[in-house]
Amino acid sequence: MQKFEVETRKKIDFNAIDIEFYSDFVHFLETDLLLAKNSIAKYIRTVRTVMNEAKENGYHNNNKFKSRKFAAPTELTTAVYLNEKELNELYCLDLSNNPRLEKVRDLFIIGCFTGLRFSDLQQVTTKNMQPDPKNPNDLYLTIKQIKTKKDVTIPILTVLKEILVKYDNTLPKPISNQKTNLFLKEICQMLPVLNENTEIEFTKAGAKVYENYRKYELISTHTARRSFATNAYLAGQQTLNIMAITGHSTEKSFNRYIRVTPLEKARLFKLHEENRNHLKAV
Repeated sequence: MQKFEVETRKKIDFNAIDIEFYSDFVHFLETDLLLAKNSIAKYIRTVRTVMNEAKENGYHNNNKFKSRKFAAPTELTTAVYLNEKELNELYCLDLSNNPRLEKVRDLFIIGCFTGLRFSDLQQVTTKNMQPDPKNPNDLYLTIKQIKTKKDVTIPILTVLKEILVKYDNTLPKPISNQKTNLFLKEICQMLPVLNENTEIEFTKAGAKVYENYRKYELISTHTARRSFATNAYLAGQQTLNIMAITGHSTEKSFNRYIRVTPLEKARLFKLHEENRNHLKAV
């Protein structure tokens, strides 16, 4: 905002936040700072948040920022997920000689099969894991999500039980998110399947940009949650059941979250159709 003031030579206070400001500010972010579309949207949302908070505290009576024109449009950018084959190769990768990387890999795999955010994984203890009263051999993880404050219950599948046994029935101790992301890329680079080129498409400075990366370069802790949702969807799980675990409130937000190509959707449709009892000629 200070840079914008210098550039436009205008003093920006609460009363200056109107549609004209919006238009000039977006232009500045786009052409001067060369920001991507989603980054610009984040700045606009921040301005609206500050304005709402200030209005509630009696600092101004300006309502122009509530106009529909004061929008924060985003775009669905390319984001990767790991399919079941890639996850299996990652899980089977022998890291026994490097406990530092093995713990990061195992915690990431747990995220891929629970859909938990990294912040939620950091707070999981044995107290969160309880057996099913009807089937004591089945374990479930119940936790209140930090971001949404929602209570979710997640089945602890076989692969998770194997990891828990390795760490005396608890989760490997997490390190910082920054270091985890760094180590994840180091681990994933070891797999040839994750060294393939992946093209990323997004809008920057008002123009479409296409950049190529190795897939491992795009993997982060959040890839685990996206992988969980996408793989469950492709396996035919009902959307509402997946949302009950991920904590998504609407199908619209969930559908923007998963990463399924048109071909994958067509394959899923074909699988469901082949399993139906279609009419047969008499």
